[in-house]
Amino acid sequence: MKTFCCALLYFLPIASCWKDDILKQKAAFMEAGMNETADPCQDFHAYANGRFNFTKLDMQYLEEAKQILSAKGDGNESTVLQKVKDHYNNCSKNPSLFFWRLEKALERSSQPEEIDDLVNEYLDKSFLTDDQKYLNLVQKAYQMLFKLPHEKYSDKDGNSLADARINLLESNVTDTEEFLFGIFGEQFDLSNITEVALVFPKGNQTHLRDVFLYQLTVALHKTVNIPEYKNCEHYILENFLVYYVKMLFDYLGEDYLDQSNKAYYEDAERLVEAAEVSLRFGNVLSDEMRTKMLGRLDRNKFFGINHPIYMDEEFYKYYDNLTLVNPIQSRWLNQWKPLIRAAKGKENMFYHLADVEFNAYHHPIPQFTIINIDPMRFPFYHPSFSPLMRLSGTGSVVGHELGHDFDSNLLELTELDSSYIEIFDCLYNFYNGQCNPERPERCIDPKHNIEENFADVFGIQMAYFAYKRDAAINGVGQRPRGNILDHLTDDQLFFLNVAQTLSMMPPWDKHRTPADPHSPGPTRIWGALSQFNAFANAFNCPVGSNYRQENGCKLYNTDIVADYNLTNIEI
Repeated sequence: MKTFCCALLYFLPIASCWKDDILKQKAAFMEAGMNETADPCQDFHAYANGRFNFTKLDMQYLEEAKQILSAKGDGNESTVLQKVKDHYNNCSKNPSLFFWRLEKALERSSQPEEIDDLVNEYLDKSFLTDDQKYLNLVQKAYQMLFKLPHEKYSDKDGNSLADARINLLESNVTDTEEFLFGIFGEQFDLSNITEVALVFPKGNQTHLRDVFLYQLTVALHKTVNIPEYKNCEHYILENFLVYYVKMLFDYLGEDYLDQSNKAYYEDAERLVEAAEVSLRFGNVLSDEMRTKMLGRLDRNKFFGINHPIYMDEEFYKYYDNLTLVNPIQSRWLNQWKPLIRAAKGKENMFYHLADVEFNAYHHPIPQFTIINIDPMRFPFYHPSFSPLMRLSGTGSVVGHELGHDFDSNLLELTELDSSYIEIFDCLYNFYNGQCNPERPERCIDPKHNIEENFADVFGIQMAYFAYKRDAAINGVGQRPRGNILDHLTDDQLFFLNVAQTLSMMPPWDKHRTPADPHSPGPTRIWGALSQFNAFANAFNCPVGSNYRQENGCKLYNTDIVADYNLTNIEI
């Protein structure tokens, strides 16, 4: 899964604000973050984001959550949502006492003994050669991880075991429906599911069974601790996400959600059209690769935030039975068991629920992109924004995810010829040597970051081309106005909004170098913009500027030449 990662969440002004009010707030937000004293051609990250107050934004998010969770007279008094609100209010009265009681309740539970009993079953190593016993142990471990979750168990710790996986739907190892029912306690509708993967090494790989069960054991032992929560709002978001999202959607209103999704799908179509033109008429790819890429592009699908489970009838039909007994350990029972029941007869996309964090992700095999909720909200998005503002904000995020459909992981799906591989060789060399200016010994690994770096370059270029194509036909529409913004051209405003969207990526001092597959925020902005002629043109960057790199990588066309005398009409 490819993600456009971000930690902070944002406060949304009332969704029904007039268009002009939203533009005024957007202008105030953009200008407050800028540092005009920085040279955009030398350090555009500092120019665009040098004065952002991240603490203030975080506090605004908390205020919104408090407002939603404390709301009275909103029609939820007799519903399951009121139970969540009451639970939140109990926490808010005395958070320390509330979390202490949760910890004591866990200590009194039988959870540690259940884990020990399962681990004792591992001592009999007959599962190394007995297929059924191995399956039974794996099923028990997964069932406990579902019933007693703490940290999300993911396969990222078991990537070395990928070669030992099988698809249960294509195997006679077990009855897949029975196996899944034993884990989730609900009957899965497998008619629209293409893969149920399981680590199942055979032959001379049987020692990997021991490795895999050990990994599951480590994950289980993590469930016996209560996580540290920053506040009661954080606790609710972590453990009652579906219920909070339902409250949030009710707060935003059906009209806002409908308008947002409509504009989102229109922008996705603009991005696809821009990518199609770049692929079809570029001169970098061979004819064979061009045909392959256009075929992949045509199969891409995009999904917004309007999941049908949040409609009143569906939500209260399936999510009305909430348990507050050991709520941290029960959070997946509360979130996923109802969805499994509701998903019967639905497409497999039904299982994907949007989160609240600023995030999006792309699945390369079914080829769909999913957007989370916060990229669809102010300050990065509003349906009344013009395509210029939407495409340079959320559009660049969606373009990034679309780019993952064409990154170097394609090598696992299809044969790539030299014309395509050269793009990644170029990006490797371009990003090589990018290090923390305060700690020069800490540098990114351009091989490790290659997919994310490619997606950054692809996403911003396609968003720019999409905006230019639309503006040529329909004009740029209304812009946010301000003392600083009024002196920026349309293209300058586009790149400013791009950089402020990317500003939420971790800076060098908070970046997990080199483990994070994404580059630090300043490097992401520099890498995507400094090799894009349109940026240097927009800001008239002279030769030798940090943001005018002559050795940049051309994705699909080597004939694009910057015209440094070209300007937009200022307003």
